[in-house]
Amino acid sequence: MADQLTKLRQLAAARPWRRSALDPASASDLTAKLSLAVEQQQPIRFSVPFGGYKGWRQPTAPWPNWAEVFWLAHLRRYGERLSAVHRPGMEISLSYCSGVLAAINNLPEVHQATYTNALAYLCRQASTAGVRFALVDIAALLGGPDAALQAVQQRISELRPRWQEGLPDGAERLASASRNLVPQGVEDLSGLSPEAWQARAAEAALGCWALESLEPRRDFNRGNGRIQISHRRGRGPQLHLSSCHTSTLQPWVGSGYLEPDGQGGWRPRIQASAQVRRWLTLLERGPGSMPGLRQLGIL
Repeated sequence: MADQLTKLRQLAAARPWRRSALDPASASDLTAKLSLAVEQQQPIRFSVPFGGYKGWRQPTAPWPNWAEVFWLAHLRRYGERLSAVHRPGMEISLSYCSGVLAAINNLPEVHQATYTNALAYLCRQASTAGVRFALVDIAALLGGPDAALQAVQQRISELRPRWQEGLPDGAERLASASRNLVPQGVEDLSGLSPEAWQARAAEAALGCWALESLEPRRDFNRGNGRIQISHRRGRGPQLHLSSCHTSTLQPWVGSGYLEPDGQGGWRPRIQASAQVRRWLTLLERGPGSMPGLRQLGIL
């Protein structure tokens, strides 16, 4: 068991998959949860908390595109290395919360539904016997979308005094919220003055913080033996992994492309924007129309 745990620990934290150093809390969390999975002969559980929608700036929004395909394939390859050592395999939960984004960042609910329905299909396609993906709606743990919105609104009122006092990462949160706030969504915000837009973005940043702080969300992503994966450096115990071998960009805010690998082949890349040399027209994937997968850009 000790040898197996050491091997799993090395594989889970190996570069180039891991993109930043493990702090002591993250290292301890990783070792403890791998040990528990080995001891109980249960699947190694990972979680990836995310918004559950495609960034509105991407041309395929609200649909996923090749960024999500490359991302899931990358995580599957990561997991296959561990499942080769640990027979019960791996479970990777992608967790989001429905019912709250219209109020937080002006995203129409139908846009999130379009994205998550398509992503659920891609998760089924990417799953294997050893690496299983699941899309999890945290709202179900809160009593449904309406209850989730009420919980976020209550938490906003509780956190507002601290937000007004200022947070160490307040500027970063505000910048992120401003990027994700949809100008023409549930409401048309495109005519707001710069000052009014900034005020709306501040409310969105507070709403995002409130959502992230909800105990059922945190308990799911770090509880029941789950190791939280992030594609950017962050707070708390987590494993900072690449989203594909050439990128750490969160796939839901980017698009997937192919670029020459310098050896006569191709490699995937996820970028927020790109100069595309040519487009490949591809067959549709899935049971329905998935516009984001009909073309693949070549860099």
